[in-house]
Amino acid sequence: MDWINNDRPQGGGFILTQSDVVNALTDESELKPLSAKQGKILKAIIDGLVVDNLVTDNESKALSARQGKELAERIEGLSEVYQPLGDYQPAGNYAASVHKHQASDIQETTDKKVMTAEERNILSTLG
Repeated sequence: MDWINNDRPQGGGFILTQSDVVNALTDESELKPLSAKQGKILKAIIDGLVVDNLVTDNESKALSARQGKELAERIEGLSEVYQPLGDYQPAGNYAASVHKHQASDIQETTDKKVMTAEERNILSTLG
């Protein structure tokens, strides 16, 4: 870029010539502008990485800012409807976060049995 002095109130400036414009994404110059052609290539790359819907199952893509905002609004709406009760935890885990009983306090019956993890695994293989 060539330095010039002119009569503008802010003083001198730069004249941009065609040779100053970079037409490659690999150039490391911090002072040169990128060409519109390379800008379009970057936009296509970014567009390929971003998805604009909440129902995609493509894990290699990111949500657009608009979809991120919509998701945040939906979550906020859910928190207004769902209020956990006391010590109970959200998201379907309804066991109290603090237990005051021991496993030995639970009474087994003919149709209910306390079992170890090993017994549960064996039972699950029986189909």
